[in-house]
Amino acid sequence: MQAADLKFYGGLANDYPLLLTDWKKEVRRQGEALNAFIRRQLGMRPLAALDCSCGIGTRAIGLALYGYQVYATDANPAAIARARKEAAAFGVAVNFEVAGLHSLNAAITGKFDVVLAGDEALSHLETDAELLLAARQMRTRLWRDGLLLIGIRDYEQATPPATLPRVFETDEGRRIVFQLWDWAEDRRTFMLNHFLLQQKQDEWQTHLLATQHRAWGQEELTAILHAAGFVDIVWHAPAENGIPQPIVTARRK
Repeated sequence: MQAADLKFYGGLANDYPLLLTDWKKEVRRQGEALNAFIRRQLGMRPLAALDCSCGIGTRAIGLALYGYQVYATDANPAAIARARKEAAAFGVAVNFEVAGLHSLNAAITGKFDVVLAGDEALSHLETDAELLLAARQMRTRLWRDGLLLIGIRDYEQATPPATLPRVFETDEGRRIVFQLWDWAEDRRTFMLNHFLLQQKQDEWQTHLLATQHRAWGQEELTAILHAAGFVDIVWHAPAENGIPQPIVTARRK
């Protein structure tokens, strides 16, 4: 992860619960949706999962609540520190380690039934070589016929210049969250500018975080997953998975 990305997600580790009406409720909602989706793919047997872009633990904690044996990694030490505290508050056991997508094999030695990479983690990998290396590391951590699960936007359908503002009413004042996307001319990359405005009595405080993204297309991502040794690559629409973004699944052959 680049220094700019570490700064972005270090700031987001503090702000992330402020981007939702109820973060703890969201942990349980995502855990329920992911568990239902994974069970449709792998059945009801006990499962071990690796979330290799865990952030502050939203998905990892959610799956642990459903009885998964969960390991979770992230390149950002601040996010991992926060995730450990949140898992303890939920009363679940999750093994957290600091590791980027390119260093999974150095940090994690076990194998898993499921490897997850959510929250646009792959869009921070800007070259084919970077994405291929990460895909191979994720494949190594899977059992044969294990399930890779990627959360990523369908950039061929969604290339907005901005997101609609979300307004939250709180006892301390209003919060407003939105993003501006500054696209490169070739539409292959964009700078994501993330704004959080907080009302403090009669004043507004503005938090701005920015990070670069690669807009991976379906054919590009599918080809690289094939090259990394994955098969049965399927794109699932949000309506199928209960999570508000597409999910890509693949199997280790």
